[in-house]
Amino acid sequence: MVSYLDPNLKVFSLNSNPDLADHIAEHIGINLGKCSVSAFSDGEIQINIEEASAGAMSM
Repeated sequence: MVSYLDPNLKVFSLNSNPDLADHIAEHIGINLGKCSVSAFSDGEIQINIEEASAGAMSM
């Protein structure tokens, strides 16, 4: 496992592949960011980042 030293890095999976995102986060030594995604009836989505992310670098 590689340890990524920047404490501002956040990885979120959103609607993509949560298993892959979790594996990437684990590989670089950080926790996967907490978020939720919900869909509206017209196909639009709403994303809620459920942790502090000000000043963070997101992937």
